[in-house]
Amino acid sequence: MESPGEYLKRERELRRASLTSIFEATRVPLKYLEALEADDYESLPHPTFVKGFIRAYCKNLGLDETDAVLRYEIYMKERSDKAEPSRSTLTINRKEPKEGRVFNNSRAIAAVAVGALVVIISYSLYSRHKARIARLNEAAGQASQAAVTQPVPAAAQPVSPEAGQDKVNAAPKDAPKAPPAAEASDSADSADDTHTLVVSANEVVWIKVKIDGGEPFDVVLKKGESVVWKATDSFSLVVGNAGGVSLVYDGEKLSSLGKSGEVVTLKLPRA
Repeated sequence: MESPGEYLKRERELRRASLTSIFEATRVPLKYLEALEADDYESLPHPTFVKGFIRAYCKNLGLDETDAVLRYEIYMKERSDKAEPSRSTLTINRKEPKEGRVFNNSRAIAAVAVGALVVIISYSLYSRHKARIARLNEAAGQASQAAVTQPVPAAAQPVSPEAGQDKVNAAPKDAPKAPPAAEASDSADSADDTHTLVVSANEVVWIKVKIDGGEPFDVVLKKGESVVWKATDSFSLVVGNAGGVSLVYDGEKLSSLGKSGEVVTLKLPRA
Protein backbone atom coordinates (compact mmCIF):
# COMPACT_ATOMS: atom_id res chain seq x y z
CA MET A 1 0.00 0.00 0.00
CA GLU A 2 1.39 3.40 -0.94
CA SER A 3 2.19 5.85 1.83
CA PRO A 4 0.15 9.05 2.43
CA GLY A 5 2.94 11.17 0.94
CA GLU A 6 3.14 9.01 -2.21
CA TYR A 7 -0.64 9.21 -2.59
CA LEU A 8 -0.73 13.01 -2.28
CA LYS A 9 2.20 13.49 -4.66
CA ARG A 10 0.69 11.14 -7.26
CA GLU A 11 -2.68 12.91 -7.19
CA ARG A 12 -1.00 16.31 -7.44
CA GLU A 13 1.10 15.32 -10.42
CA LEU A 14 -1.95 13.79 -12.18
CA ARG A 15 -3.61 17.21 -11.90
CA ARG A 16 -0.42 18.99 -13.07
CA ALA A 17 -0.42 21.18 -9.95
CA SER A 18 2.72 22.53 -8.30
CA LEU A 19 3.52 22.74 -4.60
CA THR A 20 3.91 26.49 -5.01
CA SER A 21 0.31 26.82 -6.23
CA ILE A 22 -0.93 24.80 -3.23
CA PHE A 23 1.12 27.00 -0.89
CA GLU A 24 -0.36 30.17 -2.42
CA ALA A 25 -3.91 28.79 -2.04
CA THR A 26 -3.62 27.29 1.46
CA ARG A 27 -0.77 29.35 3.01
CA VAL A 28 0.63 26.11 4.48
CA PRO A 29 4.43 26.66 4.55
CA LEU A 30 6.19 25.13 1.54
CA LYS A 31 8.62 23.17 3.75
CA TYR A 32 5.66 21.42 5.42
CA LEU A 33 4.10 20.53 2.05
CA GLU A 34 7.42 19.01 0.94
CA ALA A 35 7.67 17.06 4.22
CA LEU A 36 4.12 15.71 3.70
CA GLU A 37 4.95 14.30 0.27
CA ALA A 38 8.23 12.84 1.58
CA ASP A 39 6.50 11.20 4.62
CA ASP A 40 9.00 13.14 6.77
CA TYR A 41 6.69 13.49 9.78
CA GLU A 42 9.58 14.18 12.17
CA SER A 43 9.94 17.58 10.46
CA LEU A 44 6.24 18.38 10.89
CA PRO A 45 4.51 19.82 13.98
CA HIS A 46 1.87 18.08 16.16
CA PRO A 47 -0.36 15.47 14.38
CA THR A 48 -3.35 17.81 14.82
CA PHE A 49 -1.65 20.32 12.50
CA VAL A 50 -0.57 17.56 10.09
CA LYS A 51 -4.22 16.53 9.66
CA GLY A 52 -5.14 20.17 9.05
CA PHE A 53 -2.41 20.46 6.40
CA ILE A 54 -3.67 17.28 4.69
CA ARG A 55 -7.25 18.59 4.65
CA ALA A 56 -6.15 21.92 3.16
CA TYR A 57 -3.97 20.10 0.57
CA CYS A 58 -6.86 17.81 -0.49
CA LYS A 59 -9.42 20.62 -0.54
CA ASN A 60 -7.24 22.56 -2.97
CA LEU A 61 -6.90 19.54 -5.30
CA GLY A 62 -10.51 18.35 -4.95
CA LEU A 63 -9.57 15.11 -3.13
CA ASP A 64 -11.51 13.30 -0.40
CA GLU A 65 -10.21 14.89 2.81
CA THR A 66 -11.55 12.13 5.12
CA ASP A 67 -9.94 9.36 3.05
CA ALA A 68 -6.55 11.11 3.03
CA VAL A 69 -6.59 11.69 6.81
CA LEU A 70 -7.56 8.04 7.36
CA ARG A 71 -4.62 6.93 5.21
CA TYR A 72 -2.32 9.04 7.40
CA GLU A 73 -3.72 7.61 10.67
CA ILE A 74 -3.40 3.98 9.45
CA TYR A 75 0.15 4.61 8.19
CA MET A 76 1.25 6.13 11.53
CA LYS A 77 -0.32 3.25 13.51
CA GLU A 78 1.40 0.62 11.35
CA ARG A 79 4.73 2.39 11.71
CA SER A 80 4.27 2.57 15.50
CA ASP A 81 3.39 -1.16 15.66
CA LYS A 82 6.53 -2.06 13.71
CA ALA A 83 8.74 0.01 16.01
CA GLU A 84 7.30 -1.52 19.22
CA PRO A 85 8.60 -5.14 18.74
CA SER A 86 12.04 -3.80 17.84
CA ARG A 87 12.29 -2.01 21.16
CA SER A 88 11.13 -5.16 23.03
CA THR A 89 13.73 -7.32 21.25
CA LEU A 90 16.46 -4.81 22.06
CA THR A 91 15.51 -4.89 25.74
CA ILE A 92 15.56 -8.71 25.86
CA ASN A 93 18.92 -8.94 24.11
CA ARG A 94 20.50 -6.44 26.46
CA LYS A 95 19.14 -8.10 29.61
CA GLU A 96 21.94 -9.26 31.84
CA PRO A 97 21.90 -12.64 33.64
CA LYS A 98 20.83 -12.46 37.26
CA GLU A 99 23.80 -14.49 38.45
CA GLY A 100 27.02 -12.65 38.92
CA ARG A 101 25.54 -9.17 38.24
CA VAL A 102 27.19 -6.49 40.35
CA PHE A 103 25.18 -3.46 41.37
CA ASN A 104 27.26 -0.32 40.89
CA ASN A 105 26.34 2.16 43.65
CA SER A 106 28.23 5.09 42.12
CA ARG A 107 26.33 4.78 38.82
CA ALA A 108 23.00 4.55 40.62
CA ILE A 109 23.79 7.67 42.67
CA ALA A 110 24.89 9.54 39.52
CA ALA A 111 21.67 8.53 37.72
CA VAL A 112 19.55 9.75 40.66
CA ALA A 113 21.47 13.04 40.77
CA VAL A 114 21.01 13.61 37.04
CA GLY A 115 17.29 12.83 37.31
CA ALA A 116 16.89 15.29 40.18
CA LEU A 117 18.77 17.96 38.22
CA VAL A 118 16.50 17.46 35.21
CA VAL A 119 13.41 17.81 37.42
CA ILE A 120 14.75 21.01 39.01
CA ILE A 121 15.62 22.57 35.65
CA SER A 122 12.25 21.59 34.15
CA TYR A 123 10.38 23.08 37.12
CA SER A 124 12.44 26.29 36.91
CA LEU A 125 11.72 26.70 33.18
CA TYR A 126 8.03 25.97 33.75
CA SER A 127 7.84 28.56 36.57
CA ARG A 128 9.53 31.19 34.38
CA HIS A 129 7.13 30.39 31.54
CA LYS A 130 4.05 30.73 33.82
CA ALA A 131 5.39 34.02 35.20
CA ARG A 132 5.92 35.34 31.67
CA ILE A 133 2.35 34.38 30.67
CA ALA A 134 1.03 36.12 33.82
CA ARG A 135 2.97 39.29 32.94
CA LEU A 136 1.63 39.23 29.38
CA ASN A 137 -1.97 38.78 30.62
CA GLU A 138 -1.50 41.65 33.07
CA ALA A 139 -0.13 43.85 30.26
CA ALA A 140 -3.14 42.95 28.11
CA GLY A 141 -5.52 43.95 30.92
CA GLN A 142 -3.72 47.25 31.42
CA ALA A 143 -3.82 47.95 27.67
CA SER A 144 -7.58 47.27 27.56
CA GLN A 145 -8.17 49.51 30.58
CA ALA A 146 -6.04 52.30 29.08
CA ALA A 147 -8.13 52.20 25.87
CA VAL A 148 -11.33 53.18 27.79
CA THR A 149 -9.80 55.51 30.40
CA GLN A 150 -9.50 59.24 29.61
CA PRO A 151 -6.03 60.68 30.34
CA VAL A 152 -5.91 63.00 33.35
CA PRO A 153 -4.80 66.57 32.45
CA ALA A 154 -1.61 67.68 34.14
CA ALA A 155 -3.39 70.63 35.81
CA ALA A 156 -5.77 68.25 37.65
CA GLN A 157 -3.02 66.18 39.25
CA PRO A 158 -2.40 66.94 42.99
CA VAL A 159 0.75 68.88 43.75
CA SER A 160 2.24 69.35 47.23
CA PRO A 161 2.48 72.95 48.55
CA GLU A 162 6.30 72.71 48.69
CA ALA A 163 6.53 71.56 45.03
CA GLY A 164 4.12 74.31 43.96
CA GLN A 165 6.15 76.97 45.78
CA ASP A 166 9.36 75.71 44.10
CA LYS A 167 7.74 76.00 40.67
CA VAL A 168 6.54 79.58 41.41
CA ASN A 169 10.00 80.65 42.55
CA ALA A 170 11.77 78.96 39.62
CA ALA A 171 9.54 80.20 36.77
CA PRO A 172 9.13 83.85 35.67
CA LYS A 173 5.80 85.46 36.53
CA ASP A 174 4.98 86.16 32.88
CA ALA A 175 5.90 82.64 31.60
CA PRO A 176 3.02 81.20 29.48
CA LYS A 177 1.44 77.92 30.58
CA ALA A 178 0.65 75.08 28.11
CA PRO A 179 -3.09 74.33 28.07
CA PRO A 180 -3.97 70.93 29.67
CA ALA A 181 -6.21 70.07 26.68
CA ALA A 182 -3.16 69.86 24.39
CA GLU A 183 -1.43 67.37 26.72
CA ALA A 184 -4.55 65.20 26.83
CA SER A 185 -4.81 65.28 23.03
CA ASP A 186 -1.15 64.20 22.64
CA SER A 187 -1.69 61.28 25.04
CA ALA A 188 -4.81 60.14 23.18
CA ASP A 189 -3.00 60.33 19.81
CA SER A 190 -0.12 58.16 21.10
CA ALA A 191 -2.59 55.60 22.50
CA ASP A 192 -4.39 55.40 19.14
CA ASP A 193 -1.11 54.54 17.37
CA THR A 194 -0.91 51.08 19.01
CA HIS A 195 -3.04 47.98 18.35
CA THR A 196 -3.16 45.07 20.81
CA LEU A 197 -3.89 41.42 19.94
CA VAL A 198 -4.44 38.81 22.67
CA VAL A 199 -4.29 35.17 21.49
CA SER A 200 -5.59 32.41 23.82
CA ALA A 201 -5.42 28.68 23.04
CA ASN A 202 -8.09 26.17 24.10
CA GLU A 203 -6.31 23.41 22.11
CA VAL A 204 -2.79 22.94 20.80
CA VAL A 205 -2.45 25.54 18.02
CA TRP A 206 0.27 26.58 15.55
CA ILE A 207 0.33 30.21 14.37
CA LYS A 208 2.51 32.03 11.84
CA VAL A 209 2.38 35.79 12.52
CA LYS A 210 3.75 38.89 10.83
CA ILE A 211 3.59 42.20 12.74
CA ASP A 212 3.64 45.41 10.67
CA GLY A 213 6.48 45.04 8.14
CA GLY A 214 8.61 42.65 10.20
CA GLU A 215 9.72 39.10 9.40
CA PRO A 216 7.08 36.36 10.00
CA PHE A 217 7.69 33.86 12.81
CA ASP A 218 6.07 30.63 14.10
CA VAL A 219 4.48 30.11 17.51
CA VAL A 220 3.03 26.93 19.08
CA LEU A 221 0.65 27.43 22.02
CA LYS A 222 -0.60 24.64 24.29
CA LYS A 223 -4.09 24.50 25.82
CA GLY A 224 -4.51 27.27 28.40
CA GLU A 225 -1.59 29.37 27.16
CA SER A 226 -1.94 32.91 25.78
CA VAL A 227 0.25 35.63 24.28
CA VAL A 228 -0.05 39.39 23.69
CA TRP A 229 1.30 41.20 20.61
CA LYS A 230 1.32 44.92 19.79
CA ALA A 231 1.49 46.62 16.37
CA THR A 232 1.39 50.16 15.03
CA ASP A 233 -0.19 49.11 11.73
CA SER A 234 -1.45 45.54 11.26
CA PHE A 235 -1.20 41.80 12.06
CA SER A 236 -1.07 39.01 9.42
CA LEU A 237 -1.85 35.50 10.76
CA VAL A 238 -1.90 31.92 9.45
CA VAL A 239 -3.65 29.72 12.05
CA GLY A 240 -3.09 25.96 11.77
CA ASN A 241 -6.00 24.99 14.05
CA ALA A 242 -8.76 27.58 13.66
CA GLY A 243 -11.08 25.95 16.20
CA GLY A 244 -8.44 25.88 18.93
CA VAL A 245 -7.85 29.61 19.38
CA SER A 246 -9.72 32.78 20.42
CA LEU A 247 -8.63 36.34 19.59
CA VAL A 248 -9.22 39.70 21.31
CA TYR A 249 -8.29 42.67 19.09
CA ASP A 250 -8.13 46.13 20.70
CA GLY A 251 -10.35 44.92 23.55
CA GLU A 252 -13.00 43.34 21.26
CA LYS A 253 -13.37 39.54 21.13
CA LEU A 254 -13.49 38.26 17.54
CA SER A 255 -15.91 35.59 16.34
CA SER A 256 -14.80 31.96 15.78
CA LEU A 257 -12.21 31.57 13.00
CA GLY A 258 -13.30 28.06 11.93
CA LYS A 259 -13.29 24.37 12.86
CA SER A 260 -10.64 22.34 14.67
CA GLY A 261 -7.83 21.34 12.31
CA GLU A 262 -8.80 23.96 9.71
CA VAL A 263 -6.08 26.27 8.35
CA VAL A 264 -7.18 29.90 7.99
CA THR A 265 -5.49 33.17 6.97
CA LEU A 266 -6.42 36.41 8.75
CA LYS A 267 -5.36 40.06 8.60
CA LEU A 268 -6.15 42.67 11.27
CA PRO A 269 -7.56 45.21 11.05
CA ARG A 270 -9.96 43.65 8.56
CA ALA A 271 -10.57 45.52 5.33
